[in-house]
Amino acid sequence: MTNTSNVYEHFELWGNEMWADRQSPLLPLATWISEHDVDHSSESEKFPRFPETVDVLTLPHYRAKTQSVDLPEVLEDLKDRGLKCSVLEMGQVHWISTVPVDFTPSKGKKLPVLMVLHHDDPKDPNWAMRTLEYYEAYHQSAIREKWIILYIVSGAPDYSGMFGNVLQEALVLYPGDEERVCLDVSVAKNTGTKLGDIPGYTYTDRDRSSIDPDKSVEYLGDAAIPVLDISRRWENLDSINRNLIMNYPMNKNDFNLQKVLHSATGKRMAKGFAVEHAFRDIHQPGYIAYWKKMGLDIGVHETKGERWITYSPVGIDKDSEEKLPVVVIMQEVNYSNEHLPINGVSCFYEYHEIASNGDAILLYFALEDVESNDLLVEILDEASEIYPIDRQRVYITGHSHNGFFSLIFARRHPDIIAAVATLGNPHGIMEPQVTGEAVFAMSDEQVSRLRQFDIPVINIMGCYEWDGADDPSIEYANWQRRLIASRCPMKSFNEIADAVNSTEKAERILAVPTDRSETLYMDGFEHYIGDVRNDKGAYHLRIVKIEGLPHVTTPFMQHLSWAFMRRFSRNGETGAIQELF
Repeated sequence: MTNTSNVYEHFELWGNEMWADRQSPLLPLATWISEHDVDHSSESEKFPRFPETVDVLTLPHYRAKTQSVDLPEVLEDLKDRGLKCSVLEMGQVHWISTVPVDFTPSKGKKLPVLMVLHHDDPKDPNWAMRTLEYYEAYHQSAIREKWIILYIVSGAPDYSGMFGNVLQEALVLYPGDEERVCLDVSVAKNTGTKLGDIPGYTYTDRDRSSIDPDKSVEYLGDAAIPVLDISRRWENLDSINRNLIMNYPMNKNDFNLQKVLHSATGKRMAKGFAVEHAFRDIHQPGYIAYWKKMGLDIGVHETKGERWITYSPVGIDKDSEEKLPVVVIMQEVNYSNEHLPINGVSCFYEYHEIASNGDAILLYFALEDVESNDLLVEILDEASEIYPIDRQRVYITGHSHNGFFSLIFARRHPDIIAAVATLGNPHGIMEPQVTGEAVFAMSDEQVSRLRQFDIPVINIMGCYEWDGADDPSIEYANWQRRLIASRCPMKSFNEIADAVNSTEKAERILAVPTDRSETLYMDGFEHYIGDVRNDKGAYHLRIVKIEGLPHVTTPFMQHLSWAFMRRFSRNGETGAIQELF
C-alpha cells in the first residue's frame, strides 16, 4: 500500500510548478519545434516501420535500452567516412551523437555543437537508422567542417526540457565547445514561422538583453542549415534527479511514482532538491553559510584551468595528526553550467551528511573523457597539501557514466584508490559496443589489467535500469567479465542462469550467483545485496539492486557505498588492500 498522506518538509518540490522559473529559456522554442515537426517515421523506404506484430527482441542488432536496431553496416560506413555514431538513451529520452573520429580534444580546443530536435517514433526499432538516413546532408557537412551533431528524437513534444539534460550530458561526454552551441531551426523556416512570433519565447544576447531571433539566424556549413546560437542560453537550472523520476513512464515496468514520492527515500531526496531550489550557483549569497551551519567548509579550487570543489569538516587543520579519508565524487563541476555543482550536491546529498559527522572529506571533480580524468592524480596531490587526507583511504564514486569512469580511473591508477562505488551501472562489464561507444564497456585487455590489482568494488543500481541484452548469453558473458576483473572464481553459463531459481530472494533478483546475499528494507524499498568472494576468499565485490527505482542516485545508495568502501585501505608501500574491520 502507498500512503499518500505521508508528506514532509519540501514535499512540494516534487511538483513541476515549483521549477517553472528554473526551466531553460529555450524551452518554449524547443517545445514549439517538437510540436510542429512532422512525424518522419513513415518516410523511409530503406528503413520502414516494423509491423506491430514483429517480436522486436528477435531482430538482429536490436538493443533493448535504446529500443533500436543499430545496423553495423550503417554505423561503420559513417565511421569510415569520419563520424563516430552512438545511439543512446537517458531517462527515456532517445538521442544520437555523431562526433568526428579524427579530432583529439586538447586544452582550449573543442568542436562546435549542433542540436537537432527530430520527430520520429522511438518505439519503432528503425528510428535511429531512419534518423541517420534523413540527415545525410548534415553528416557530409559535419565531416568536412568538423562539428558534433546531437539528434534528440521523440514521438511527442518535450514539455519538460529534457533536451537540456541531454545537451548537458553530451558536453561532458564529448569535446563540445560550450561557447559554440546552436539549434537547428529548420522546422520554423520550413513552415514560414518567425521565431519572434513563437509564444513565450524570448531570445537574448549574452548580456540577457532581448534581441530579434529572426535576425540572429545563421546558415551553417555548405548544407546551409538555419541555426540559432543558443550558447549559454539553453541551461536548465532545475533538478536532474527529480526530472528523471517525474518523467519516467508510469506504464513502464509497473513503475510506482507515488510510492517514491511518499516514501522515506523521497523525503531524503527532497533535502537535496531544496538546495537546488534555493541556490542557482555556488557563488550565490548564503551558499557558504548553508554548509557552515551543517559543519562543512566549501573550497573552490582550480588545477590547470579545471575546477574542483571540496566539502570538509569545519576547522580541520592540514597539519592535524588525525587524517581523514577522502571520497572523490566524479560529478561535473566545470564551468559549462554554473548549476552543475548544485546538481551534484543534490545527487550526493547524503555524502555531505557523512562528511558533516567528521568522517570524510568530499572532493568533486570529473571531465569528459578517460584521459582528461587523469588530472585527478595532480588534484589529489594538491588537495593533500591543503587538507589532512589519509592517502591510504582514497575512495572514488560516481553515477552513470561517471560511475564507470570511477572504475576506469582505479584501473589506471590502482596505487591511489582503496575502493570504488559505481552507481547506476550494470552488474556485468560489457564489451565495446558496435557503436564504438566506450561508456560502460571495457576491452578484454582492459579487463585483464583490472584483474592485476585488488580493487574492492560495490555496484548499485535500481531494478528499473538496464533492460539487458536480448540474448541472455551476452549478460552471462558480461558477468563472467566482472568476475575476471574482480579476481573471482569463474561461473559457467549454466550456473549463472540458475541464479534466478535460487532459494534466496536477493540472489534471484540480482540474477547472478553470489556467495552470500541478503534483502534489507530501507527507506521504503527493498535492497537486494550480494557478495562474491575473490580467489583469496575475501568479499571485495558487492552488487546491489534497489526495488522500484530507475536511473537515479538515492540516499541509501550512498550509505551502502560508504559502509562498503570505508572497510578498506591501501598500503602505501606494498599497494596491498587491507581490511580495517
